[in-house]
Amino acid sequence: MTEPIISAATSLLGRLIGDVLKTASKSVALEIEKFNTPVKIRSLSAKLASYERIKTIHSPDKASKISSFFVSPSFVDSDNRIFDARIASDFGHNEHSLIEGIAGQGKSIFMRQLLLEEIKLGQRLPILIELRKITSQKNLHQSGIQFLRSLGFSRCEDIWSFLLQAGFAVLLLDGYDETPQECRMQLIDDINMLAMTYEQLRMVVTSRPEPSIQSVSCLKTIRICRLDKSKRDAIIIKICGPATSSNLIIKLDKNPSLAGIVYTPLFATLLSIVYRAELRLPETVHEFYDLVFQTLLYRHDDHKEGYERPRKSGLGNHMFRMVFENYCFQTSLNVQLRFSQENATEIFSLALAKEGADPMLADKFFADVTKITCLLVRDGSEYQFLHKSIQEYFSAGYIKRLPEDKAKVLYGKILTSPHRISQLFQTIVFLCEIDSYRAYKFFMLPGLSLSVFKDANRWDELLTYEWTSDLIFDIVQDCDAEFNLRFDTNGKEVSTITVYGSMDSPRFLFLEHFSLILLVLSSVRDLFHSRFNSDHEALLEYPTDNIIRAYDLDKPSLLRSIRIKCTHASLATIQADIANKVNKSAEMHIFRAKVSNMLELLSRKEDSDLLDQI
Repeated sequence: MTEPIISAATSLLGRLIGDVLKTASKSVALEIEKFNTPVKIRSLSAKLASYERIKTIHSPDKASKISSFFVSPSFVDSDNRIFDARIASDFGHNEHSLIEGIAGQGKSIFMRQLLLEEIKLGQRLPILIELRKITSQKNLHQSGIQFLRSLGFSRCEDIWSFLLQAGFAVLLLDGYDETPQECRMQLIDDINMLAMTYEQLRMVVTSRPEPSIQSVSCLKTIRICRLDKSKRDAIIIKICGPATSSNLIIKLDKNPSLAGIVYTPLFATLLSIVYRAELRLPETVHEFYDLVFQTLLYRHDDHKEGYERPRKSGLGNHMFRMVFENYCFQTSLNVQLRFSQENATEIFSLALAKEGADPMLADKFFADVTKITCLLVRDGSEYQFLHKSIQEYFSAGYIKRLPEDKAKVLYGKILTSPHRISQLFQTIVFLCEIDSYRAYKFFMLPGLSLSVFKDANRWDELLTYEWTSDLIFDIVQDCDAEFNLRFDTNGKEVSTITVYGSMDSPRFLFLEHFSLILLVLSSVRDLFHSRFNSDHEALLEYPTDNIIRAYDLDKPSLLRSIRIKCTHASLATIQADIANKVNKSAEMHIFRAKVSNMLELLSRKEDSDLLDQI
């Protein structure tokens, strides 16, 4: 029986070849005529249809149909309109689109599904180009030629030009963020040139948030939404089946802290894999990662009871984990998420030696990590972590194992380096769960004290200190904000504030973690707004109603500008109001309660240690 996708591809190619023969130049028509036979069309169709199957984390040994696990995401445009999309024109009939999403949101799988839907639509040939494969020797044009050649066409230069000119193709450009840095400007030039040259062409580009591609004027930016409950549950049902998924969904709904991290298809898939193996739900985020590691490490072939894949390295469970933690920590320090096989085995060799294992096992350990656990996955000629948070969590596991004196030195070095704070902050957030005492004592409390007082040793004052307007505006300035006064032509003072969160600011990272940056920035914005929106001459500029985190999935980047004309006396009143609002806010109350809990944990631990010594 013929697969439906092959039938659809056959119909599409048959129609396209017919249209080309009617309208193309003689040289192109002669070339296409060679493929106008049932056998050749079916061969081309089968190659297109091969995109329907792919190996995944839940099926690493056998390619699965995308339809067996794929649930189409929702999208949000610049007008905050939320919508679903099946084909390229759903993003806009006469527009090129940039689909933006973070890691794990299924951008590459969506592009394959988009290719399949375009085949079924039968109007244009979808040309899928993986942008990570672009090099200084192979640009976008050459990559398109290679796609046509892979289908079996010859004289691809002429065919490529004709398909774009006639509007018979839709370009699906996947993974701008994975394009080598040195090739990005040329790629942007190529995209702009295609948009200007071929009026009937349509392009869809995917990327993680990247300023350089966001600035391309011909691309309309559309963001992938977080998974809502219905889509999350649909993924779980597809992976687990009706009976198992029903129990999982009920338990997940009763655990909001865990449900809160299952906002991408990747995490929904990992949770499903863990639950199928364990038949229980992890209670915390760090237990979730532990179970992911165990489940993937002990993965059974075809779920055959009693059969466990042999590890080439021969390492036991405990040593295997320690080496992997060491590897994650080393690569975190070096800011590495992608590796060649040679580079990865070099780091594994060092990790094995540091953990007291044989460094000659590096190649075998690499095979275990990539073939059994899939915590490192192949991506073209390189390998990358399944998800960045995998690296962050197991780096935390390594730091937890350090002796206290070494841990104290490490935390101290991180605190003195804004770069390291930004780089390792999420790892330390994990440490606050799995090694609370040391994370609080050596990092969180000193860091908060530095952020508020510029002194690492004034922890206790965090509970009672009343924030002043000077401190608040000092924090605003530290978050890459501008606050200055100047005179306009009428002699009135003009106050200008530009506020946006800098992930390179230690203050921003510490206070944002406790929602205080959100409070400070929104208080400044709201009070200026309320006082001057109607009664005074003012210009208020900000794209949405709320100050938001810079990395929020469903909002634009954190950028606000407010320009207000006011008197000096009015400004002093505003500053007092801001300080009053911040100090009396619910966020400040929650912040002080969290600080109190941290101090209490330290006190209990130290009392316990004292009793042990008596």
